[in-house]
Amino acid sequence: MRGVDLVRAYDRVLEQQILVRGSCRACQDEALRSEVEGLLATSDPRELHGLGLEPLRLMEEVLEARRGPGLRGLARTFEVLEQAALNLYLGPWREEYRVIKMYSGTFTHCVAPVLSAVQTEEVFGLLGYRPGPAQTRLLRLQPACGLTAPRELLRLACAFFLARCECCLLMATLGKRGGTRWELGVVRERRQGQRLQVAVDNAERLLSVPEEAEGELDLYLEDSTAPPGGQRRSNGPVAAPRCRRFGPVVPPPMEVERGRPHDLCGCLRSPPLRLQHCLDCGVLHDITCVHLTDCSLQRHQVEPASGLTETGSETGEERPRDAVPEDNAASHPISYHCEAASANPHLLCLTCRAVHTATCVEGKLCHLAHRTRCLGMCSCGKSCCGTPRVLCLYCGDEFCRDCWYKNPLTCVCGRSFHLSTDLSTSV
Repeated sequence: MRGVDLVRAYDRVLEQQILVRGSCRACQDEALRSEVEGLLATSDPRELHGLGLEPLRLMEEVLEARRGPGLRGLARTFEVLEQAALNLYLGPWREEYRVIKMYSGTFTHCVAPVLSAVQTEEVFGLLGYRPGPAQTRLLRLQPACGLTAPRELLRLACAFFLARCECCLLMATLGKRGGTRWELGVVRERRQGQRLQVAVDNAERLLSVPEEAEGELDLYLEDSTAPPGGQRRSNGPVAAPRCRRFGPVVPPPMEVERGRPHDLCGCLRSPPLRLQHCLDCGVLHDITCVHLTDCSLQRHQVEPASGLTETGSETGEERPRDAVPEDNAASHPISYHCEAASANPHLLCLTCRAVHTATCVEGKLCHLAHRTRCLGMCSCGKSCCGTPRVLCLYCGDEFCRDCWYKNPLTCVCGRSFHLSTDLSTSV
């Protein structure tokens, strides 16, 4: 089956999904997925993935950078991209599809931990989206450049579906051998056009070390502990070799020594509410971190990080002792979750750096899991519900009319105010 035939099959399944179930979601047809995975396993993947997307290259780059939970995270990201393509294909007139909010829950948990900023701009650019000003954290559809043709959108949706099937196929094939090294090895072989079993066999051969070559391991280890006579001294398991093709080796989770100094995950750049400690990885995570979900799926031992936090001086909330302190004059301004939030701000999420309305569903989720502050009250104790609303979009401090009149130009964080009709920003 060629790429054109796959797009036709995908279109037929999509039509039945809409007519029978009334669903416009990304393709969930098990029969089509099984057929596609069978084709991917027995064919040159480069022939099937030639639909305007280079998923194997993207997968290799993400795995090399060790972003997100490997193939599982990539599969979820491709599903989000498939849905974005289908939204434009099925409802190009809908205004809500013309803007993608990079601070939304779906984007924050499914795209941002996996794709870099350059990769995000690349894949969403295929659909016609371009990044807006940095402070807005939005991707906007650019009609001036010409909207992507409907058949092109359908082809890209099918391409993202094939990429998702590729990730699921590799995960199922690797099974317990999963991990960044194995996933990266097989993806590299697949990118060279190897069929599935050949790719797995080649990766296994490259990642394994013959017993007769044990004396040569010191050439590829970061730390050589072998004495001049060639006999290795070791008080524990022998470290795996470094393979120049696959980069530094990361020990499997069960081989990581417990009790080592705690590593901090990147999610702790914003002060969390609750810390969790993965004993198998030895890493501290915020309870909302996508990497913590991956630890749970791998049945790692996770427990609350008691005794590893300290209380903030102003809010009484806990933050890690080694975490990066929050800068009151942050370089990225706080943004509005939607247009209604600028007219009726209610909740400020300091983790996402976004303002929500009282009825916003994602704002309620932030209130449960993130560091938030309810708006409407000045630090002096007076209500801030008048007009204009004065809120510094860098430090998040809110001012009543009287406090603002005392210093109407500059916030306490040092940034100057720029008032709009409803809410102020600082520049």
